[in-house]
Amino acid sequence: MQEQLAVYAFLWLGFELITSKKDKISNGAYFLLSILGILSAKLSSGNGVRFGKEVATWFPNFSNLNIFQKIGLGFLETGDKMLSVSFPFVILFLVVLLICAVQKKNIIAISLSGFVLFNIFSQKIGFNNLFGTLSSISKVARESGTFSFNITYLSAIGFYGLLLLMILYSMWLVIPEMKERIWLIYLFVIGFASRMLISLSPTLYASNTRTFLPLMISLFITTCKLVYAMYIQHVDREKV
Repeated sequence: MQEQLAVYAFLWLGFELITSKKDKISNGAYFLLSILGILSAKLSSGNGVRFGKEVATWFPNFSNLNIFQKIGLGFLETGDKMLSVSFPFVILFLVVLLICAVQKKNIIAISLSGFVLFNIFSQKIGFNNLFGTLSSISKVARESGTFSFNITYLSAIGFYGLLLLMILYSMWLVIPEMKERIWLIYLFVIGFASRMLISLSPTLYASNTRTFLPLMISLFITTCKLVYAMYIQHVDREKV
């Protein structure tokens, strides 16, 4: 958890340092502090002992997996929790994204965000759909404790990746300003990437909602920005 937030801050502040023309000194200082945060989390005493206990307790096969298998399991688990199981903060974000697309009358964004939402809600009420199949594959991977590079697992990875791209493209279409568009999409990506760090920990399946905190922060900010953009557009229409 500490590593996730430290990396999230590092990526956020790195972006600010590169793109911001003002406050270079203060942003640089905060950026250095974020690096110290990462080093502190990685070099803290007792990490090795704790890691060994976590492997024995939560994921005995963890040490036998290579880096690509760990990332594959992490991606399946993150995609499953985010989309198939779907936390309320994800649903709220997608609902706001769909409303924003409708307000802007963007057919592509409506179709993409609507497709994702439809599958989430149909999964919630028990219909057997795409997300149900993906969730079943994730469950098999979770129970087996390994990731095989076969057509089943790779197809699930591909579908989850496609769904994430659909969400990102919908955001690209509905966010009006280019600078804001790039920033919010980047924020989404680093939130997801920070959650994916749990792939490198044997507590992948022991951890729950708290490891989604970086993604929660990103989606909360994006949701607020979308609501504000809709409000401004509504006010502008009222003035006409």
